[in-house]
Amino acid sequence: MYADPPLPRDHLLRCRAAALLLPDGAVLGGRSAAAIYGAPAPDHADPVTVVLPKGMQWRGPAGVRVHRAALPASDRCTVDDLPCTVLRRSVWDVAALESTATAVGVLDAMVHSGTVDVADLHTLLATAAGRRRSQRVRRAFELVDGRSESPPESWVRVARASRLRFRSTRCSSEAYGWPAPTSPGRSTR
Repeated sequence: MYADPPLPRDHLLRCRAAALLLPDGAVLGGRSAAAIYGAPAPDHADPVTVVLPKGMQWRGPAGVRVHRAALPASDRCTVDDLPCTVLRRSVWDVAALESTATAVGVLDAMVHSGTVDVADLHTLLATAAGRRRSQRVRRAFELVDGRSESPPESWVRVARASRLRFRSTRCSSEAYGWPAPTSPGRSTR
């Protein structure tokens, strides 16, 4: 694709290029759609996420990540002349397709900017029982807090939450019949 030199080489430019090649019924989704709605955009080198309806065959060019899923017409729209998933679907796909840290960083920014409300996330989660990847989405949605002012703040919160969860799932040595240590690193022998 050729673009005017003054245009910024960013993820949204790559989204526009990918949109020119999309087959009928396919749309931009995940972080790419979230960026269209104003969320922090992925790096220029990161792949553009495309959602295809199940059963449709299309590999896409290099730099495009294809995700096949149910894609009803109610989940499709056009924003700034780009075919993408509607906001609620984009939010779900970010949480379902990205790492927890990345998803929370993107969703925190969307909540902070007022694009999405935390209550909307919980409503979306409540209506999605049994949906694919709902546990992964729940984990991300529970950590979203619109007070974060940068993705690194969100990442630290996710790391702390993961560490606390790990600590709480550890069991004591007595559960296995081993003697309890008297001090860290030392046994009772």
